Amino acid sequence: MSRIRAALAAGIAAAALAGGASAAPVLWDTSDGGNGHYYELVATGVTWDAALAAAETYSFMGMDGYLVTLTSAAESTFIYNNLTTGSYWAAGSDRDQEGVWKWVAGPELGLVFWNNGPTAEYSAWNPGEPNNVGDEDALWANWSGINWNDSGFGYSLAYVVEYGPAQETGGVPEPATWALMILGFGAAGSALRRRKAVTA
Repeated sequence: MSRIRAALAAGIAAAALAGGASAAPVLWDTSDGGNGHYYELVATGVTWDAALAAAETYSFMGMDGYLVTLTSAAESTFIYNNLTTGSYWAAGSDRDQEGVWKWVAGPELGLVFWNNGPTAEYSAWNPGEPNNVGDEDALWANWSGINWNDSGFGYSLAYVVEYGPAQETGGVPEPATWALMILGFGAAGSALRRRKAVTA
């Protein structure tokens, strides 16, 4: 009887671990004031560099994933309320230049959100942060509520993958592709008609 219980307990624990590793992507719907992006929590703890690399391997419904970029209090609050109240990695870093924090993934790639002080872009540093104690260059989100902390790269945290529409991540949206093709065919047809008229 105890063997059956032990096997059952082991099976339940394994299922819980497998299920807890990653949650299904959640839509921040535009009808709720959102941006139409999907967000996925990966609960497995990894370093910041590993999270940045891993997030780029994800895809969902034809959209490429990237380590989350937090561009508004509403977005941070959505993740806090719908994915996790725990700490997680986000794609901010000042690795390239101390004190100049920018997004290093997604459509906001290269956008500076802190330049040794506030910029016009959203940031949510916990009071006294970023303080660079011990050379901290990675963005740790949900440090205190939705507030942020600068952190060393070596800690092991969960991370959030963000999926945006193709046109936001560098792809050409399908309607534009059709429009370009139609314009191209029209131009080719017009050139052929002109050529026939000149020949005649």
